[in-house]
Amino acid sequence: MSLISTFVGAMHLAYFGLILPYRTWRNRHVWPDTKAPPQSRTQRYQGNLAHFFSCGVISLSTLWWLWLAGSRAPAPTEIFVFGRLVDSPSAVWSGLFPPEWPGWTDLLLGAIACALMVAIDLAYSRRCFGRGAPHMYLATPQTPVERRGWVGQSVAAGVTEELTWRGVQPEMIAQLTGSLWPAVILCAATFGVGHIRQGLPFVAIAALFALIFHALAWLTGGLYVPMLVHVAINVIVGLRAGTWANQRGF
Repeated sequence: MSLISTFVGAMHLAYFGLILPYRTWRNRHVWPDTKAPPQSRTQRYQGNLAHFFSCGVISLSTLWWLWLAGSRAPAPTEIFVFGRLVDSPSAVWSGLFPPEWPGWTDLLLGAIACALMVAIDLAYSRRCFGRGAPHMYLATPQTPVERRGWVGQSVAAGVTEELTWRGVQPEMIAQLTGSLWPAVILCAATFGVGHIRQGLPFVAIAALFALIFHALAWLTGGLYVPMLVHVAINVIVGLRAGTWANQRGF
């Protein structure tokens, strides 16, 4: 493996596995309860869109350097995709994004998982509304402009987070450890911490969702279904919470 590939892989592991979760934890308080929001929803959605876009670029660049450019895999032995052996580094891309689209069974499985996670997320949002949690301000788009911003942010988050935390990051950890399970556990944990701004209980909920997304990726053999489900959850929950907020004058 080339020195550049080693550096790129190490930086991806460090940034998404350590630096980003730590920064999110340090900045977990959205704003003090007694003060006004620091920025508008639209500004936050635009900032988040840029953040998710940059995360996607980083993950795609890492994927290219480690596998698509023909370099050796990060481990000297076998190459895994969702815990399955593949023949060559270049096969990692087709493993994450198979040439065939998901079948009806895969889509049904995704729909069931989506319904479950939406129910959990909406129940948690109702609880947060009940106690006046400040973070709900940013998760409740109410105007047409805010709704469009929320949908754009949701699509970017669903695609790039799945690419990063169910695609590139766990595959690298699986190469290094020789097993998918450490990768799944570590990625679920860091994904959960990355959602600390939505409250400490949501760390556990996001980690649970991550495990479900990992299961969907493994069962359907690609990232298509997890991405679709992730986007759908974000859009549905955000728009529904925005309706509640508008009715209550939140």
